[in-house]
Amino acid sequence: MPVASVGRLQGRNVQINAYVTSGPEQGQFADTKLNMKQTNLNATVLASPYDQHYEMALIYCVDKQSGHCFSLTRFPDKDVIEVMVVDQIVEKVLDLEVVLKGYHLQARLPPELTRRLDGVEQYAVHLDLPDQELPNLIKSLEKIFEGKSGLRVLQA
Repeated sequence: MPVASVGRLQGRNVQINAYVTSGPEQGQFADTKLNMKQTNLNATVLASPYDQHYEMALIYCVDKQSGHCFSLTRFPDKDVIEVMVVDQIVEKVLDLEVVLKGYHLQARLPPELTRRLDGVEQYAVHLDLPDQELPNLIKSLEKIFEGKSGLRVLQA
């Protein structure tokens, strides 16, 4: 399955450049047409593998221009990941697809989760994050996805 890297496109039937992660064309970029609703964020990020105040692992991304957010959290004693979008629309899921490549995070939500949230199937988040905070973001994602298969961290 290709992992998308996009600019500021929104809506259905968008043209994107897809990074192929498996198969004979692995590591190549290919043009792909997808019929999915996607939200693109240019976001500031708060990340913690264990936030003492909230007592959980979290990443919180907010696009200051649109006010739209995307957040993943997980309590240490729980098997579910909480996904929050827009502002306080929250649902729980056992796993989801998240790819981090450099300062770009791509999240693809399962159809049942998409229906329960805001109808967006894919989030493309450009992370406004200082270089020294990237390792913390990776640790936070690894903690959220501990024991799960949905996270992939790729070299930029």
